[in-house]
Amino acid sequence: MQKKHHPVKAKKPKLKPPFFWINESEKTFKKSLNKKATELAYNKIKSALQKRGVENAELLDRDLTIIFLSRSKAKKINLQFRGKDYATDILSFSDPEGDVLGELALCPAVLQSQAKDNKHSFQMELNYLLLHGVLHLLGYDHEGTAAKHKKRAKIMFQIQDEVFYSLS
Repeated sequence: MQKKHHPVKAKKPKLKPPFFWINESEKTFKKSLNKKATELAYNKIKSALQKRGVENAELLDRDLTIIFLSRSKAKKINLQFRGKDYATDILSFSDPEGDVLGELALCPAVLQSQAKDNKHSFQMELNYLLLHGVLHLLGYDHEGTAAKHKKRAKIMFQIQDEVFYSLS
């Protein structure tokens, strides 16, 4: 779910924009997170979305921060911003008035479990959620019960699936 506030106040490492990487996850996941593979996936996602002409595609040239959180921190932030008392896979925090695309907060422990359930690699699950989060940052949403929300959700998931499978 897209939120406007940035809950994680961590120092940004000195990396080359537009991609910042902050790892505050459990030690177990420090080695399984592949920054280069994720940056490559993000660049492919960005290119595919721009070619597709999705809404707000011009925002993709802005900086993106990716934060990896422990299960307990992901649960705390999910409760704080969404009122849901469990660790979630991804949360997106946009900055519509700022000069950045936003932040994606991911929980590797949840991603690992979902990757196992979906019978694919951790990196593939990470790439899928990266795309999902970027779509949220561009203004797409899938939550809500009204007919217009359901229509927007259908559009979001259609774009997500088409782009993901074109990159796989």
